[in-house]
Amino acid sequence: MIGIIVPGNKKYTPYIQNYIDVLNEKHCDYKVMSWNKTGLQEDEIDLSFNYTVKDSDRKRMLWGYIRFTKVCKKYIKSNGIDKLIILTVAPAFFFGLRYLTRFKGEYILDIRDDSPLVRRFPGHFKKICALARTVVVSSDEFTPWTGRETVLCHNADLEQLRLHKNDTITDKFKTPTRIVFAGVMIEGPCNVEILKSFQNDIRFEHIIIGRDSSGKQLIQDYVASSGMTNVVFEGAYNKNEIIDIYREKADLINIFRARTTVNRNALPNKLYEAVLAGRPIIVFEHNLAIAKYAKKYNLGIIIPDNLDVGLNDFVFERLKSFNFREYEEGRKVFLEEVEKDMKRFVNSIELFSSR
Repeated sequence: MIGIIVPGNKKYTPYIQNYIDVLNEKHCDYKVMSWNKTGLQEDEIDLSFNYTVKDSDRKRMLWGYIRFTKVCKKYIKSNGIDKLIILTVAPAFFFGLRYLTRFKGEYILDIRDDSPLVRRFPGHFKKICALARTVVVSSDEFTPWTGRETVLCHNADLEQLRLHKNDTITDKFKTPTRIVFAGVMIEGPCNVEILKSFQNDIRFEHIIIGRDSSGKQLIQDYVASSGMTNVVFEGAYNKNEIIDIYREKADLINIFRARTTVNRNALPNKLYEAVLAGRPIIVFEHNLAIAKYAKKYNLGIIIPDNLDVGLNDFVFERLKSFNFREYEEGRKVFLEEVEKDMKRFVNSIELFSSR
C-alpha cells in the first residue's frame, strides 16, 4: 500500500495528479493523506486533517505540521502502508530522519518549492534525500540541495501537452500589445512598480485576470489613484480554459516576479501554460530558472536586471525584432524535452509502485 502525503489542499496541489494517474493505470492501492488548510470539502481524500491556517501564521503553521505528521504516522501504521510519496520538503523534516529510516528506499520525496529548512539544515536534508528511493524536483535548480541524482517532473499538464504541442502559432503582435497576467496575483508590489514604467503608454495594454486578492487590490488601488488608463481587470476564470484565454487575449504572458530566493529557483505552471498557448513570456533575468529556459529555447523577452532605458521602451524595441520562427522552433524543442522528462518521471513511479 502506498501513502501520498499532501501538506495542503489537494485542489491547490495539481501535480499530485501526475502520481495518481500512474498509480491508477497500474491498479495500485494507495491512500491520500491531506492537510485541509482552507476548510474546503474535497473528494477522493482518505485522511483529511482539518486545521485551517494561513501561511503567514508561523506558530500555527509549525504546530500544524507537528500534528499533521503525527496523524499521518498513526494512519500509516493502522492501514499497513509500506511506501510513501511525500510532497514538498517540510513534511519530510517533520516526519523525522529516524521515522523515515523505516522506509529507506521505499519513499519518494517531491520538491516543488524553496524551503528555509533546506538552507538551515543542509546536511540533515541530504540525509533525508539519501534515504529516498527517488527524489523528484520541479526545477533543476533544486537538485544541488539534494546531493544526489534527481528526476525532473515539470509543472505541466500532460493532457494539455499532448493536445497542443503541434498547434500552429500566431506570428505577429497586435497593437496595442497586450500583456496578460492570469491567476492569483501574489506579486502585487512588483507589478505596481512595473506598471509605473508603462503609465498610459498607448503602445501597451495590461490585462490582469483572476479572483480578488490583496495583490490584485493593491494594483487596482494604484491604477485608480494614478489615473492609469491602459490597465484592464477581469474576474475569476475556469482553469481549464487558460489556453483559450491566452490565445484570445494575450500577446505576451506576464511572469514578472520579485527578486527572491524562491522566485529565483521556481518554475511556475504559468510558463508551461504560456508555451502551450503559443504566447511568448516576459520575465526578469533574476527569475533564473524561468529565464534559463526562455533564453535556451527563445521563449520570450528577458528583462535585464540593470536596464539603461525605460522598461516600456526596452520591451517595444524587443517586440520589433522578435523572431517568431525562432520562437516556434524553440517552443517545439522545449515541449519535446518536457515530454521526455515526464516519461522518465512516469517510468520512475512505475518502478517504485511495482516493487
